[in-house]
Amino acid sequence: MEIKEIQEKFIEKINPSGWGDELWNLIHSPQFAGPIEALMEESKAGKKFTPKFKNLLKAYELSTYENTKVVIVGQDPYPQQDVADGIAFSCSKTNKEQPSLRYIFDELQTQYPDASRDCDLSRWAKQGVLMLNTALTCEVDNIGAHVKIWKGWSQCIFAHILTDYPKVLEFVFMGAKAKPFAKCISNDHNKHFVAHPAAAAYRGGKWDSDNLFKKINENLINNGEEPINW
Repeated sequence: MEIKEIQEKFIEKINPSGWGDELWNLIHSPQFAGPIEALMEESKAGKKFTPKFKNLLKAYELSTYENTKVVIVGQDPYPQQDVADGIAFSCSKTNKEQPSLRYIFDELQTQYPDASRDCDLSRWAKQGVLMLNTALTCEVDNIGAHVKIWKGWSQCIFAHILTDYPKVLEFVFMGAKAKPFAKCISNDHNKHFVAHPAAAAYRGGKWDSDNLFKKINENLINNGEEPINW
């Protein structure tokens, strides 16, 4: 399949949610075509990546342009085969809590004890939570392998798309890999910085979000928006 055909297919997938027009120029730019070409070359060399190709922009399929009000930014997808589903931290295919998601749920339930632990986070996306990773893909079993090839894409997403979108009220940057992208966002938005839950999983300690989920909802309510049903 040619690059142009791939680009048009992704536009078709995100058109219903309203992101097609917003991301048209970026999807037709080297910041998207370059990584796609790199993935195609890796595939020819026998390397595998995750999530599945068709799910690269799934976050934009589920969180509509008009409804997006919270953006949560992680690092890169789960590196295990067939776990990542295109929404950061979500693992709907296995519905088995990965360490990062387990720590998120543990912390969430200290703030909302009845919050669901369903590993399919599309329920957050459909409420306007755009769940992104700074890299859209990861080589299977090789954490961070694709962070560099997607850097240009993510910089453009934050600097030219999301920073000018007035309805996004809350940005959450999880971990050291996500934090630098906060510089691309204007100070008109609320920015939250927390450790990546994978760090807590690695240390074996508690992940402290500084009451993140309640803070987000309080800010949304104060701005006349519906809170997220976490």
